[in-house]
Amino acid sequence: MSKEFYQNIISFMNAHKTLKNITVVMGKAITIFTYIYAGALATYTFFFIRDRFLPCLLVTGISFIAVSIIRYFINAPRPYEKYGITPLYNKKTKGKSFPSRHTFSIFIIAFTSFVVNAWLGCVFLLIGVILAATRLLCGVHFVKDIVAGFICACISALFLLI
Repeated sequence: MSKEFYQNIISFMNAHKTLKNITVVMGKAITIFTYIYAGALATYTFFFIRDRFLPCLLVTGISFIAVSIIRYFINAPRPYEKYGITPLYNKKTKGKSFPSRHTFSIFIIAFTSFVVNAWLGCVFLLIGVILAATRLLCGVHFVKDIVAGFICACISALFLLI
């Protein structure tokens, strides 16, 4: 996405305060909810699907660490750094934009949810799309960061099938 794209999105959102607030709050709320849900999911698999607990825990944990290491070494700038824009919320992180760890996290948790219930997995896939959109609209990630986070989650999810 171009500088103009981000400038237009940020200008539009700043001109529509309610939409801006909904987008920012939704992104933060989904993030918090996802981590609470991940804990509940781990607890549920531990008690009720014990044979899947360790594979789910290892796949999500190891792949989260791997994505974090990839981000550290690539150290790609964020849209607000590259284009000198002000994101919709106070974000001071420098670099580490690629791949999006928020996007990766919600999608690997969605794929892990399929181990428990297909309906839950589908709901979390939809929530993942919403979270990914908020990351783009807030000006903290590029589309390539979000797509890469999703692809990393897909690749990691393949290990859940083993």
